[in-house]
Amino acid sequence: MPGLFALFKGDSGAGKTVGAISFPNPVVLDFDRKMPAIANKHFPGKPIPFKQYEDALVAGETVTAWLTQGCPFDTIIVDSITSLSYLCLKTMDDLKGTNPLEMFRTMKGTKKGGKMPEFRGYDYYNAEDSFLKFFIDNLKILWARPGRPHHVIVVAHVLTSDQPKIDGDVVTTRRIVTAGQKIAAYIPAQFDETYHFSVGHGDILGGDGPRVKHFCSTEAIGYDFAKTAYHVPPKIDFTNGSLFEAFVTALGEEPQPSSPEPSAEESPKPTKKLLL
Repeated sequence: MPGLFALFKGDSGAGKTVGAISFPNPVVLDFDRKMPAIANKHFPGKPIPFKQYEDALVAGETVTAWLTQGCPFDTIIVDSITSLSYLCLKTMDDLKGTNPLEMFRTMKGTKKGGKMPEFRGYDYYNAEDSFLKFFIDNLKILWARPGRPHHVIVVAHVLTSDQPKIDGDVVTTRRIVTAGQKIAAYIPAQFDETYHFSVGHGDILGGDGPRVKHFCSTEAIGYDFAKTAYHVPPKIDFTNGSLFEAFVTALGEEPQPSSPEPSAEESPKPTKKLLL
């Protein structure tokens, strides 16, 4: 399968992470802190190392280390760019020695003589903007050069907002959730492969029952933007299966298991936290 530099976006619980970790030999930069529970639930026995962070700068150093020393993984998963954006603000607080609780207690005067809590300034959002551009650009450099990784998947949550118009109509928009709005418009433009994830329900009359089904859309549907350069179906149902194998099959290739299944005598390899 051709390598993907892809953005997986959608609402929480739509299956973005489940789809991403189905790819071969993955590592998860776990800013959402969902590992290892989600991996053990959907891919028991598949070793999926992960790393969690308290500092955005350390996450940046992980990527730059792979650039200089080589990356041992076939798939890098950033889960999610949404949580990383808020970690950028926390890192700025730490660097400045700022306590958010004290910021809320600190009142400052307004031009009209009133008082309001002190909030984060533009320097926080400029830092978020600069760091995320640096982070995504270095991931792209890492992916584009020969060798590993073959796939880079960035997961993003989306926000739905309804804006009423004067004529009574309502305009619905969906955008990637980040701390600042400027970087939210920048992120999708960096990916040729952008897939939107959604959930549905089975056909009770058809025997599927009421179970939740997971879908990956590779073409835009309504206000849910998506795009691909590959000849794959516009909507892929990967419920209780591997999104990677569904892609491989759609491209006319022989599907290969992303991880060997443990034998009856062999205990499953644990999903473990990395020390990167």
